[in-house]
Amino acid sequence: MEEDVSGISTEVVVRVGEIASADWLSSPPRLPPQAALALLRRPLRLLVENRQNDGAFLRAVAPGLWRERLVRALAHRWIELDHGGGSTMKPLLEEVSLEDSIRLWALFDSDAREPERPSAASEALDQVCEQKKIAHHRLQRRAIENYLPVKALEAWAHNFRGNAPRRRTRSKAVAAFAAMQAEHRHHYNMKAGFEKDRPAGIPSFFGPHADHPDLQKGFGDSIAELFHQREFALQEDWLEKDGQHKETVAMVKSILRRL
Repeated sequence: MEEDVSGISTEVVVRVGEIASADWLSSPPRLPPQAALALLRRPLRLLVENRQNDGAFLRAVAPGLWRERLVRALAHRWIELDHGGGSTMKPLLEEVSLEDSIRLWALFDSDAREPERPSAASEALDQVCEQKKIAHHRLQRRAIENYLPVKALEAWAHNFRGNAPRRRTRSKAVAAFAAMQAEHRHHYNMKAGFEKDRPAGIPSFFGPHADHPDLQKGFGDSIAELFHQREFALQEDWLEKDGQHKETVAMVKSILRRL
């Protein structure tokens, strides 16, 4: 019934009855009326690595109608973003109670330097979420910055108001990035380039791109600020042509199912 109305089904089911205390271990959990009301009043907690950038990322990449629903839920504080950090997210997840897990959803990077090879730290987060039955989404691409479409980066380079040499450097880096295949762009170190990855060894997957002079430095630590940009919004067709929609629709639906 709910899916017919909203287009998505809920993942949260509880039974309400005249019982003395909540039974969180039953399936589904059984709650007295006051406990059920308290649960309904709690916002959904979105645990992310960086509250500012990840919040802007979610708002920017959510497609069409799904973006409207997400923004509305955030505006009404039905959903609240919570900073989990990179190194501190795992212990935070490990401490989550069964009761709290019902009102929690987690987002984290894959840190994958090549397709389907998430980092050990990302794998550990995924395992904790599975064990604790915490709803979550691990990015298929390396990090949120890898969801910036080429058109957005071209606008970033073109709109730079600094000196001409730096504008040329930006433009050359964007052109070299655009020349890579999509799967390479999805796993490139957007912030610091191949230079940062080189000590640990660059996967052979990147081939000759790893030696391209304009791809050694990346786009800088602040490149995720493009998700916040008001000077130009990330346009829907840019995101669609970048092949994001299948993943981002699933991601936002997963959040809304927890409401």
